[in-house]
Amino acid sequence: MSGKLLMVMRPVAGGMWQHLLALLDGVSDEYEIVVCCQDDEEQRADLEARGTQVRIVPIPSTIEVRADGRARRALAEAIAAESPQIVHTHGFHAGVLGATLLKAHGEPAHVCTLHTIAVPPGATPAKRTLYDLLQRFLLRRAGRVIVVSEAVRAALPGRPRDGRVHVIPNGVDPDRVAPGIDLSTARSILGIAEANRVVGCVARLAPEKGVADFVRMAVVVNRAVPETVFVVVGEGPLRSEIETLAADLGVASSVRFVGRHVPASDYMQAFDVTVVPSVSEGQSLVAVESMLLGKPVVATTAGGLTEVVTLEVGRLVPVGEPDRLAAAVVEVLTGGEAGAMARRAKTRALRLFSAKKMIEQTLRVYEQAASEGQG
Repeated sequence: MSGKLLMVMRPVAGGMWQHLLALLDGVSDEYEIVVCCQDDEEQRADLEARGTQVRIVPIPSTIEVRADGRARRALAEAIAAESPQIVHTHGFHAGVLGATLLKAHGEPAHVCTLHTIAVPPGATPAKRTLYDLLQRFLLRRAGRVIVVSEAVRAALPGRPRDGRVHVIPNGVDPDRVAPGIDLSTARSILGIAEANRVVGCVARLAPEKGVADFVRMAVVVNRAVPETVFVVVGEGPLRSEIETLAADLGVASSVRFVGRHVPASDYMQAFDVTVVPSVSEGQSLVAVESMLLGKPVVATTAGGLTEVVTLEVGRLVPVGEPDRLAAAVVEVLTGGEAGAMARRAKTRALRLFSAKKMIEQTLRVYEQAASEGQG
């Protein structure tokens, strides 16, 4: 083994959690891994089932001075107790906390992965200024920074030093996307008849995921293709609000809210089209997973989605325009190109977004960061 690796993460879910699990599985032969995370019973069980040691570092979901102070002390204790060769922080918040404890070329080496664009949509000028300053601090102090898309790199402030920022797209192992139930069972659970077309969305029900626009889109699609059923897989703080919106718009009977489900591919296999209506997106594992399942993808142009979805495999529309989302979905459902798109989608995902490639590139970054720290 190459040494000990300390993985540090804020509260995570969905695609980011799946990315972390894939990374852990891929690097465990090279490093002894300790994960620092919040005290989440389900996630701890998932990690411990892999034989991964867990330490509790309660990083809050948002910047909170007192809570951040507690998390920083817990992280400092973990670093002192474990003596890792590399500390790999995930996300802007964990990265900044790590940067307060670690130097750019010291030991242990600090690698930070930024999974999303740090400044949230609609942020006030004061918040933008704060995030800009914190990002600059992180970029100065981290030994290496990994971003999941060119869009995330382009959003970084200033001009990070050449060679220290690496674009490594999220990769997916096709075996991990395989559904656990057959298609007929999935359609039965979802209440989908043979004649129905299925348009799906897999997302956390939070503002940045744009799921309200998916529901607004459903109104327009239903007029053009009345046999369409819409499936929303995911949970989040906006669930009640979005269900109410569906009722108010008269599509509650056509939209199935099925909650969080693992693996999501159990239901995704039933989709004719996957929609990613995000307002902000680092890359989107859902888009990649859908492509691996051979599904055309209709997505917004948010963040790194334009690096995943092309006209050969789906359609792209501007953020916040549900009518244009609907027009793109109707085109895919009725235009006769869905089969060819599906085949090209799978080929593209296998070629560009493999877990094997992501892990190999990440291990090279670890080697570079560690050698600099020892130099």
